[in-house]
Amino acid sequence: MDFLAVNLEALERRFPKAAGLIREAGEPEERRAQVSRQGATVYQALRNGRWVNITSGYNPRAEADRQREGLSLAEAKLVFVVGEAGLYHLESILEALPSDDNRERRLLLFSQHPEYLRLVLSTRDVRALLADERFYLFLDFARDTLRSALQRVIQADIYEIPTFTWFVHPVEEELQGEFCQDFRSFLRLAYTTALLDHHTTGAFEQWWMHNFVCNIPYLMQAVSLDSLAETWRGRPAIIVGAGPSLNKNIELLAEAKGRALILCVDTAYRSLAQRGIVPDLLVTLDGSPMNAEHMRETDYKEVPLLLDVSSHWEILSRHGHRSPKVVLSASGYHLAWWRRILGGEDGYTSLPTGGSVATAAFSFARHIGADPVILAGVDLSYPNGACYARGALHAERTLAEVQSERPLYPVRDIEGNTVMTTADYRYYLRWLHDNAAPQERRYINATEGGAVREGFEIKTLRAVLDEDCRVWQPVTAWKNRLKPRRVEPRQMAKVERNLRRSYREMKTAWRLWNALAAAGKKYLQQLEDGDYSQTDAFLTYLSRAQLKLNELSLALSFLDAHSYKAVYTDIKMADSIRRQREEHSDGEKLKLSARQTYNLILSLRDLARDSLPMHRDALASMESVLKEMTDGEYPKSLQTSQREYGDPRTPLGHAL
Repeated sequence: MDFLAVNLEALERRFPKAAGLIREAGEPEERRAQVSRQGATVYQALRNGRWVNITSGYNPRAEADRQREGLSLAEAKLVFVVGEAGLYHLESILEALPSDDNRERRLLLFSQHPEYLRLVLSTRDVRALLADERFYLFLDFARDTLRSALQRVIQADIYEIPTFTWFVHPVEEELQGEFCQDFRSFLRLAYTTALLDHHTTGAFEQWWMHNFVCNIPYLMQAVSLDSLAETWRGRPAIIVGAGPSLNKNIELLAEAKGRALILCVDTAYRSLAQRGIVPDLLVTLDGSPMNAEHMRETDYKEVPLLLDVSSHWEILSRHGHRSPKVVLSASGYHLAWWRRILGGEDGYTSLPTGGSVATAAFSFARHIGADPVILAGVDLSYPNGACYARGALHAERTLAEVQSERPLYPVRDIEGNTVMTTADYRYYLRWLHDNAAPQERRYINATEGGAVREGFEIKTLRAVLDEDCRVWQPVTAWKNRLKPRRVEPRQMAKVERNLRRSYREMKTAWRLWNALAAAGKKYLQQLEDGDYSQTDAFLTYLSRAQLKLNELSLALSFLDAHSYKAVYTDIKMADSIRRQREEHSDGEKLKLSARQTYNLILSLRDLARDSLPMHRDALASMESVLKEMTDGEYPKSLQTSQREYGDPRTPLGHAL
């Protein structure tokens, strides 16, 4: 039998790109296959001048069964595998996977060696494995491509983070140690990121949306990232955090003015301002009300802002529409609604922010081409039990207070000693270490404390200023690029009209869901009383309402942007009903489904209700900026919009 031909034929049906890479690959010089005296195909690797077995020389399949015995397969939807060996371990895992009525379980092999796979496909029949719909192969020479594929798998469903386990072939780990370690690290990072995104979105989506709509007039004038790419190429940038080690060298930052671009995170701004040090860029991303406290009672109008579209509205409002701003990131949830309000593309692109202001500043520094990228005050840990630099809003906070709220974990500091950190700081540490690993430019940690180590040169800030920031840089000329974009009042008024239309649609949607909630409550009571005769009537009522809701495209698009928690709850309830299906009678199933529908209606009704004050605040923000742009004169175009769409406070008739 021509094993390679039949195996490639099976592989090509599902993974044609991988089949092409294997077909083009040559035979590996450092690997071979041998048939043992027992008739088993054994795979060997050339190591230190001699051939060693990758798989058992006696019974490779029995060995594979023993290797996978420790895997927790019962609850895992995804099983990630690294290491080609002879593919015996994949056959063993596939056979051991529990039955799956929903066809959700996946066995995923990640490889960057088509030649190793060619060897296996040339020497044994693995068609059953390749044809199994639970098996997936991710094959590419580039690790970045494999990382992207891994991230897509984990984030395929934004409402569900799949359970998983992983298997690294023990001999392959010795042979491909760097790749296996890299895969483990990225898998951990990808899952941590997904979990953070999941919990953060559920907790903060209301704040984010409210901030975004109030920020609209400022965002329209902000500079986009694209225009700043590589504009600071080969020049130093210093990222200033609010870690306690900033106390050691904060005074030296005054010397850095004009010799490096100073990017200051919002929590550190007070500390710098108290010493008369004005940063070149102020980074603020967090949209929570707590974050607005950091900037209260401070004057930062002359400092350009690096912001997210959902940064706290109060910070942008106090900054004013005439002050320069750069949009660093724009999440995708609101974009469909925003493009319709704007009447076209928004022109924003996004950078990976890493979850914190310091990591976001790091991404931005790389985006503009900074080299070296220098950290100061970025401890990401609690050296000597201290939490923040002097002058920061919560400078007196103690480690004991932190520990009373969340667990602490030991990490190594820059000198190799143990220092404590939190789970979120540890995540940012890993993110910085992973992103500094390629070493495509110099990364320097001049914090003089803390835990940022891997991929960074460790230097004092004094040494950095003397050795890496010796010459004057065109900081002022670069900051001139950040001047606000000119937006005509007519364009602003057009956006205001669309925003007013969205508000009117939302009022209609809210009344529709109020009517549906009343009908749903009545229908549920009928079911509880044993009356199932009204099911068709209720479904007809739902259909009528759906047709009317479909006409409210702006309102639905707005709700879609902050309905993550509502949809997630609905999905979980549906899963619960599905699991209990066999335990209930037809009548009970109908009640459960009706209850699910009713709960979803209530959630959407409440979202619509909460969206109304968001719209009113957005209209007030737009009106304020418009008046400021036109020196207090109310534009005629805006007056026209009120006649056309009506005052938002005008009551509407019943929707149904």
